[in-house]
Amino acid sequence: MKKLLALMLAAALALSLAACGGGGETGDNNMPSTRSGDTTPPETENVPDIPSKEELLQSATEITRDELYEARIFENVLKGDDYLNNTYTYRNYVSSIEEEYVTMSYNVNDNIIFKVYLDREELKTLNVGEQITVVGILDSIEKQGDLTAIFTMKTARFVTNISKISGVIGEKSSFNGERYCLLFGVTAVFLDSEEINTVSTGDKITVEGIMTKCTSARPYEYEMRDAKLVN
Repeated sequence: MKKLLALMLAAALALSLAACGGGGETGDNNMPSTRSGDTTPPETENVPDIPSKEELLQSATEITRDELYEARIFENVLKGDDYLNNTYTYRNYVSSIEEEYVTMSYNVNDNIIFKVYLDREELKTLNVGEQITVVGILDSIEKQGDLTAIFTMKTARFVTNISKISGVIGEKSSFNGERYCLLFGVTAVFLDSEEINTVSTGDKITVEGIMTKCTSARPYEYEMRDAKLVN
């Protein structure tokens, strides 16, 4: 009897140990790991770096609206093939400012329109009607309508809004109490009070400043503000 009881106690102890033996398992093998995992950085979109203004200017040559007009590219854009993929500086008036680019033309009916992509911060500094200089790579020329060519620069930088002109003073006058010198019969140059007293009608002068096209009724078509005499 004692032997049988001892065997029964031994069996019960063995079963108890077997039940406790599974307690060391980690549980659900599908639980996520707490380790840091893959250290490979996430993929990022490859955005090409736009050269700086200085880098573009090093290889740039000047191109003018008159040159492109005389080439009659607006009639046949194939005549512009030799201009493509080259770097140029270009100066004209801002006709519109969009979210990614600025358009430049001489007037609303111009046959030559430049579409220049600029940095957002550069676009914020521009004003419609202001004459600016840009530098960039001429990517494409497309015809719009019968007699208009669109020149696109997607890799470009803003250079300056300061223009430089030379001419003979036709007259000295004033508008809204501000004195100016009239050049070419259409451009009012606003000099400070000291400089304007040093020049006279008939003098040939060279000035630089911010040139804009007038959008309201004035006795002139263009005006140069913040102008300074250049020796």
